[in-house]
Amino acid sequence: CKECGRLLGLSDFISALLPIIRGFAMWLQIVLDLLSTLFVLFFFWKYQVITFPDKGETTESGEPDKSRKITKKNGIIAVVVLILSCLFYGFFMKQEPEWITLLRFALMYAITFAAAGIDHMSQKIPNSLIGIGLIGGTAVLIIQLFENPGNRPEIALGSLAGLIGSLIFMWILALLTKHGIGYGDVKLFAVIGYLAGLRYAYGILFYAALFAAGYGGALLLLKKAKKQHKMAFAPFIFAGMYLVCAFAG
Repeated sequence: CKECGRLLGLSDFISALLPIIRGFAMWLQIVLDLLSTLFVLFFFWKYQVITFPDKGETTESGEPDKSRKITKKNGIIAVVVLILSCLFYGFFMKQEPEWITLLRFALMYAITFAAAGIDHMSQKIPNSLIGIGLIGGTAVLIIQLFENPGNRPEIALGSLAGLIGSLIFMWILALLTKHGIGYGDVKLFAVIGYLAGLRYAYGILFYAALFAAGYGGALLLLKKAKKQHKMAFAPFIFAGMYLVCAFAG
């Protein structure tokens, strides 16, 4: 840009594209729906939330079953994942988030959703999901630092405070509950704090604890579980994240 005497920055380029991006908001939402759905379903398949018949299995007639057809259960799970993704981005996009914010929360949504299903089935949260969240969050942070050179200290400190603050707070809760909250939940919340900041992380934790307490209390009242019953916490984290991000704004 010769008139202003400086090179056209990436932020200027993005600003020029914003009207076009808003015009294609529907297509952007569809892309995010599909990418999030595929991400979640891949991890569901990898950690056997969704299973397919092995080649060694046999049919009722005793012949080898070589089919890998989608079962009714798998189909229902896939449809539910897609519907939840469509609703989430439908509500979230109405808030007209900045593109960098959209990247952060789309990553957090997909990781939390995948963790919820895996934790529900196996009572564990894979380190691979935590690693993706940290690497993806760092990549987004680097982009944001280049985009906002005047606010680099505040942006970097905000992300680190979210990461460290959430990690320490959840670690203390894990000790106080005698590991009723597992270390997988601690690491997942550290990623949430890194991506969304402390304010969102604590809001998500509040609703997650509320949902978990309500569900656990209902099980006890209905005598469906004992006090020693262990519940996966990640599904409630996902529910809290969904409520805070999609509806609370």
